[in-house]
Amino acid sequence: MIGWLRKRIRTAQEGYRLSEESIDSAIVEIEQYGMKAHYYLAGVGNRESTNLSYALDILEAAGFIITDQDGQLVGKVATKNVGSSELAEQRRALLKIVK
Repeated sequence: MIGWLRKRIRTAQEGYRLSEESIDSAIVEIEQYGMKAHYYLAGVGNRESTNLSYALDILEAAGFIITDQDGQLVGKVATKNVGSSELAEQRRALLKIVK
């Protein structure tokens, strides 16, 4: 069990090395079975602290899913091919009013 978990974390950490073509091919395959691929974006909407933002980005890249003190998912989950309305919503979540 521990070996599988270590392999999964290592794969998540090295995910950036996968070609876009292999990712797209895998997505096409799972969609044939009625599944969808999603990105987990831990830092979306959580930019009030630079250190917190950095920590969320690191843990997201390492394959972690972050929850708050109530067990609720922190951040957002987005589909691979983000639509314009979903992209606009994500960008609005990052906006701050500056006084």
